[in-house]
Amino acid sequence: LQPAPWLPGDGLERWYALLEDAKRSLHGGHYAAASGAALAMLDLDDGVSPTPYRLLAQARAGQGDWPAARAAAEAEVVSGHYPTMCFLGAPQASSAEQRLLRHAAQIFGFAIVDLPRLFAGDGADALPGRRLFMDYCHLTVEGVHQAAAGMAAAALEAL
Repeated sequence: LQPAPWLPGDGLERWYALLEDAKRSLHGGHYAAASGAALAMLDLDDGVSPTPYRLLAQARAGQGDWPAARAAAEAEVVSGHYPTMCFLGAPQASSAEQRLLRHAAQIFGFAIVDLPRLFAGDGADALPGRRLFMDYCHLTVEGVHQAAAGMAAAALEAL
């Protein structure tokens, strides 16, 4: 979890109190309360910090709201660029960068192995999770198999 940026008045103190509330609520399985705390954090920091989005994604996943969990997880990636420049971060491409890469590949006729779409499979709303990922970016054996199958299919299609 990334620290909050500077906030005026008692904003930073309130933000960290809400962070503790959200973590405690998630740990206790109180997902609605965790969502509320994460949303209050977003109100305080104007969505600049990725941390409230991560908490919101976990809370929405706990509630079984997979589309909202995915949206919050994507917002975490997008919001993480500026305030965390000084931290070593995970490899990440925002949704805008992903769209740009897909568009450029189409323009120049490059084959696309679009892992987010490939891993979404048959359109299920669930996030890939531990079945395909060991951590934030490293694939499990099954994840590698699915990615390799996607690359093989793209290569065969290009022939």
